[in-house]
Amino acid sequence: MVINYELLRTLYEVGQARTFAEAARRLRVTPSAVSHQLRTLQAQLEVTLFERVGRRAKLTPAGETLVHELRASFARIDDALEAATSDGRTVRGRVRLGGPGPFSRMWLRPRLVGLLRTYPELVIDVCFNVPSVLTRELIEGELDLALVVRSEDTSSLEMHPVYVEEFMAVASPKRWQHGSKKKPETARELSEHPFVVFDDDLAMHAAYWVAAFGRREPLPPKIICRITSLDEMLALVVEGLAIAVLPNYFVADALKAKTVVPVGPPRFSRVARQTTAKNAIYLAWRKGVVETARLRAVRDALLSGARSA
Repeated sequence: MVINYELLRTLYEVGQARTFAEAARRLRVTPSAVSHQLRTLQAQLEVTLFERVGRRAKLTPAGETLVHELRASFARIDDALEAATSDGRTVRGRVRLGGPGPFSRMWLRPRLVGLLRTYPELVIDVCFNVPSVLTRELIEGELDLALVVRSEDTSSLEMHPVYVEEFMAVASPKRWQHGSKKKPETARELSEHPFVVFDDDLAMHAAYWVAAFGRREPLPPKIICRITSLDEMLALVVEGLAIAVLPNYFVADALKAKTVVPVGPPRFSRVARQTTAKNAIYLAWRKGVVETARLRAVRDALLSGARSA
């Protein structure tokens, strides 16, 4: 089946826009031309791509699936055209970059300043999410670069380490400042306290437990809250409600302000094999991706900044 490229591009733009009129402005045509092109595409495919909901048109499941696939395809086409027509030295256009929010605030933010000052024609779209979602979006072509952790889904990606985060267990001093409770140091003592965790995977918590105590146990027995936000986890800890395992860089200011204190095994305890749990974070991109000048500039700047840090 041979389908006109313009018709597919129209469908893609309509799928990204809130209204036909907005898509028409992006395409520099009239809304009636957009409607005509979509009717033509539906007739050629013999599939309903839109349905009316009140006065608005909404993508059908078939339309949503096609737009999703077109997103990655058009990204590759646009990159290939850019690489073919550019002299290879002009850094301009859009790069889509993803990363975990708290880590990006600490690591990515200062690096973006230098990039945007160096390349005034560069546009960086930054989105924040958890590493598992970022990995999927990168593989599916919705992102050009992402800060992720290594997993079973990363075989199709090029990955270079940029940072090693460390985890520590922290609690508010309110929990024992009046002497009513003993500051926990052993696995058993820690298990007697309530915990707030990021999610059911317990990635940070489990890594800390193995590093601190040399074993993985049912973790933890008293979970009072699961919340996929490091900021909210820390807020609950500061209130004295629970203990949490969090990245060192994330709790540095709270430790300095003494709103939280570290808990767990002493650094030189015989009980602990290694009191610091570590996790590598990588800058990743798809293998075989068309390398535009803008992608190289952003990637190389981030990697160079990581090596010099």
